[in-house]
Amino acid sequence: MFVKQSSNTIEVIKWIAILTMVIDHAGIILFGDNDVMRFIGRAAFPLFGYLLIHNYLYFTSNKLNYIKRLWIFALISQPFYMLAISQEKLNVFVLLALTLTSLYGLERATRDNRLQNAGKVAVGGSVIVFFSILSFVAEYSLPGYLFLLLLYLAFTNNRYMMLPIAGIVWMNLGRIDYQIGAMISVVDVWIAMHYPIQLPRTSRWFFYAFYPMHLGLLYVVSLFGLS
Repeated sequence: MFVKQSSNTIEVIKWIAILTMVIDHAGIILFGDNDVMRFIGRAAFPLFGYLLIHNYLYFTSNKLNYIKRLWIFALISQPFYMLAISQEKLNVFVLLALTLTSLYGLERATRDNRLQNAGKVAVGGSVIVFFSILSFVAEYSLPGYLFLLLLYLAFTNNRYMMLPIAGIVWMNLGRIDYQIGAMISVVDVWIAMHYPIQLPRTSRWFFYAFYPMHLGLLYVVSLFGLS
């Protein structure tokens, strides 16, 4: 599961992630935190996390440009997120961008031949602590940030492949139904890997732009009481 996937498999996972995200947000914005829709939507963040780390490791030729795109769409999405979801947190793009920024910093530190092993550990630990603190301002907060780090570990070393499961449990602590809903993301990835559906390739810009667009549309629908 935590290996390089075909582009078609990744495309299928993207669409499952988008569908579950829309259901989740519709459950919040239009239907008063509907339990069934929120249950279905718990799979969205783990799927987007999987895509984030997979693409960072395997499908990105320029990691800095990838990180810059995430920050740009984090800024674009924030007004829509504040209108539709919450004025107290920053949107999930911020968490995704923070995570990749910290991973990029960690990679640079570990490859710096000027640092001894102790220095690399010190720099790496400082980076994780710093970005862990920053993660509190974003959606999914510290549990979401650490879950993404665990995904990175799982992709880089199969010994850690069970750790993201622990991350899913922690993100949904106290809600067994949410934990089960989030675990469905594992099934979704497995199905996409073993029963591929041929889908036409969609521009990556569509997937970036879809997040603020769908929030804006759901907010407009809520204003006019069309739900």
